[in-house]
Amino acid sequence: MSLTKVSYSMIQGAVANILDYGAVSDYNPSTGAGTNNAAAIQAAITAVNTAGGGAVFIPAGKYRIDSTLLIPFGVSIFGEGGSVSTIYPKSCNGLTFNSAAYDNGKMFYQDFGMQGALGSTANWAAVECILPAGGTHGVDSRDGLIFDRLNIRNFNQGFIVSDLWESKIINCIISKVNNCISVGTYTIQLSIVDNTFIYESGDDFSGGADVYCVQCTGTVVEHFYVSNNLLYGFQKAIVIANAVYVNLINNDIYATVVGIEYVTINSLLNITGSYIQIDGNSAIGIYANGLATEINSQNNIENNMFISASGTTTIGLQINGAANTNAFYNRVVGNYFTGLTGNDIVLNSPGVTTVENNKCMSSGTTQSISISSVIKAPVYVQRNYFFKPIFLATPTDVTDGTLVLIDNVENNVYNPLRQAVAPTTGTWRVSDIVWNNAPAAGQPPGWVCTVAGTPGTWKAMANLI
Repeated sequence: MSLTKVSYSMIQGAVANILDYGAVSDYNPSTGAGTNNAAAIQAAITAVNTAGGGAVFIPAGKYRIDSTLLIPFGVSIFGEGGSVSTIYPKSCNGLTFNSAAYDNGKMFYQDFGMQGALGSTANWAAVECILPAGGTHGVDSRDGLIFDRLNIRNFNQGFIVSDLWESKIINCIISKVNNCISVGTYTIQLSIVDNTFIYESGDDFSGGADVYCVQCTGTVVEHFYVSNNLLYGFQKAIVIANAVYVNLINNDIYATVVGIEYVTINSLLNITGSYIQIDGNSAIGIYANGLATEINSQNNIENNMFISASGTTTIGLQINGAANTNAFYNRVVGNYFTGLTGNDIVLNSPGVTTVENNKCMSSGTTQSISISSVIKAPVYVQRNYFFKPIFLATPTDVTDGTLVLIDNVENNVYNPLRQAVAPTTGTWRVSDIVWNNAPAAGQPPGWVCTVAGTPGTWKAMANLI
C-alpha cells in the first residue's frame, strides 16, 4: 500500500515507498543472491525530488543495490529500524551526495541499515559526501544533513565527508569498518555524538583505509565536536591534523596505537572527561604531535582517565615527539593515570605548559613524568601526585626558572617547601628551595640545595637583618 503525507504528518513533502517503485526484498546475505534494486530506489528518490522534496520510505526487508544511490537536495530517507530495513550495496557506495550549492538544508537519514554485500570489491563507503566535480570549496556544499540511528557494517569506510556544513552523525552503530569517519576540507560545524564504533578486524573485502576511527585531515575544518561515543579496537581512535575549535568530550576509547593524536589545532582544543585505554607496545593515550612552526592554540586536557592493561612502554600523555617541537600551550589538569609501563606523562621539548593536580598512579613505570629541555618558558608542574620519581633531562631548567616544580608528591613522598630547618629527609635536586616557615631577624629566609641527593647538600641563604 502506498504511503501518504497523512500517514507521516511530520514529514514536510512527498513520501515514497520504495516497494511502489519496484523494489524487492529478496537479498540473501548467505549466498549474495538477490534483485538489484538500485533503479527502483533511485526512482523513488527522483519522484520525491520532482515533487519538491520529502522522504523515501524503506520498509523492513533486505534490498541489494549494485550502484550507489544519488541523493539530491531536499530528499530524506527513513526506515523501520537499523536492523530490519537494510540496503546491501555490492561493489559501490551506499549513499552519494553529489549535488552542490544548496543552502539551509535540513534532511534526515534515519532508522535503516547499510551493509556491504557478499562478493563486493574493496574500498567502498556507506556514505560519501564530497565536493562534486567542478565544484568550489566553500561555495558548493551540502547543509544540514542529519544521519540518525543508522546501522552501518562491513565497509572499508563508513562516512567520507567534505564541504559539509551544520550536520550531525548521531546514535549510529558502525562496525566491521576500517575507518568510520573521514573528515575533509571545508567541513564546518560537524557533530559526532552518541555513536558506537567497533573495529571487529575491519571489512571482509580487503579495504585499504587507515584503521583510524575518526580521521580529520582536511583544511578549513571548524567547530568539530565529538562527544559521548564508544570507539573500540582501532589502531588510532581519533586523529586530527587540521582544525579550528575542537571539542572531544566524554568519549570511551580503546585503541592499540594511539587514543587521540592531534596536530595543528588552531585556537582551542578541549579533551575532557574521556576514558582512554591503550593496549599495545609503545601505545600512547594522547599524543600531541610536534609542529614545523608554532601556531595560535590553547590545548586543554582535563579530567580524563588513562589506563593500560597490556603492552610494553605504554605512555599516557605525550607532548611532542622525541625530535620535534612547537606543540605548545597545553593545560594538563585533573587527569588520572594507571597501569602504564613507560611513563604516565612525557613532556618532550615543552613550552608554555601547565601540569597540575594530576594523579599518576602507574606502578610499572620508571618515572611518573619525564621532562626534557624546556623550549619556551614557563612550564609549571605543580600539585601533582607522582607514584614514581620525576625525571629531568635538564636540571638547570629549574635553576633558571623556566621549569617550576611546586608542591608535588614525588615517589610517593611529599617534600614540604616550608619548614623550620634545612631538609634531613627526602630526595632533592640542585636548586630546590625550602623556605623558613618562621623567619626572624638573624635567621635565614630559607635553604638552597647545592648537591642533589637524599637529602642532598643544603646551604642557608643570607640571614635576615
